[in-house]
Amino acid sequence: MKAQFKVRLLNGILNGREILLPEGIFTFGEQDCDIFLVLPDAHILTLKIEENEIFMEAQCQVWVNGVAFDLNHPLPLHQVIEVDGIYMLLGTHDDTLTAMPLPRRVDQRPSLWLSVLALILLFTFLGGVYWLSSNKNRLLKHSEKKMIEYQSTNIASQLAKKLNTLKLKEVKTIWQPDGSVILNGYCQNSDLIKNVQNFLLANEIAYHNNLICDDHLMLSVKNVFLQFGYPDVEVKQGSLPNTLVIHGLIQSGPEWAKVQEALSSIAGLKGWSVVNNQGEQIKFLIQQLMESDLLGYLSMEQNKQNIVMSGWLSSEQQKKLNEMLDNIHQKDPTFPKVIYQNIPVFDQSAQILPSPVMSYGGNIKSVFIDLENGQRLQVGTVLSNGYKVIFIGKQGIQLIKGNDMIHIPLNF
Repeated sequence: MKAQFKVRLLNGILNGREILLPEGIFTFGEQDCDIFLVLPDAHILTLKIEENEIFMEAQCQVWVNGVAFDLNHPLPLHQVIEVDGIYMLLGTHDDTLTAMPLPRRVDQRPSLWLSVLALILLFTFLGGVYWLSSNKNRLLKHSEKKMIEYQSTNIASQLAKKLNTLKLKEVKTIWQPDGSVILNGYCQNSDLIKNVQNFLLANEIAYHNNLICDDHLMLSVKNVFLQFGYPDVEVKQGSLPNTLVIHGLIQSGPEWAKVQEALSSIAGLKGWSVVNNQGEQIKFLIQQLMESDLLGYLSMEQNKQNIVMSGWLSSEQQKKLNEMLDNIHQKDPTFPKVIYQNIPVFDQSAQILPSPVMSYGGNIKSVFIDLENGQRLQVGTVLSNGYKVIFIGKQGIQLIKGNDMIHIPLNF
């Protein structure tokens, strides 16, 4: 169903993002929510989108343009909504929603009380009494102002102490004239920020969360790779704030260009690097198999968990393979687990080679395979399907593509 409404977020890691709201239920929060946001006390914010209006369910007070809002009424469009420290703006799907100043909260009850009091004084007392009451109100306001200043200073001191205790040295606070505070800067773990948010809410301090946290960035980047068909990519924190290291089998091309464009649009992500360890691991194993005279007997493939080798080996060759693998893992305990299957390799020549093998020839320095279509294969030849010849021997041909090494046996 076509979305009739949309929401623009005005602060935090998704600041400036516009999200279409289809009719039905739309949630903000952590576990299984439509939009991942860390809210205080693991709150979940729910929007109920109907045909012509939107209602909200929240576990705390909601403010619209700084005024407390009754959730029994539909939410207004084009007005700043604040809930759990998140600011947003609603509009129809074709509206242009621009950033707006974040309003300060207004408590209407004191002003209403003063109006009633003034009205009573106006009709009850005459000039002298009215003059005395005006002076009294002025003294009360001065006293209240001093009390607010004292409380703000005290809370600011407590907040600074809490940030220091939590070792959030990169989090900066900017106190506003209206008593609210802006949280700027960087954090590694957003769970620690929940403690800060709960402290501010407990003291009825409005806050604007503009922090960039690494765990949020990692989740956003992981979602991008899932969207573009890279489910096995691992994302880790980089050496610098707001940078990430991406581990996986990634090749340049049009698809990777789309991924890079999507990564560039993630707010707060300053940079990333790609490590293709899997490709290096396969190359290393091929070299080890070649030095052990085992390369021409095995097929090999790598997945996220381990490396699987298949092919029939004699007992002496199996012993040599086990010794080779034990030596690798002793030197590098983090090297992926290698599983060996002592089964004949399935002949994939019809699926891999462009034509059947006709003959094998050459000398000890240069061997080749001639195909029935007249094509000659040598070490280094790259087929049209992307497979590269890396070994030719009497026992078979080895071809590699990505993380798969294929063995095609020869029967001469």
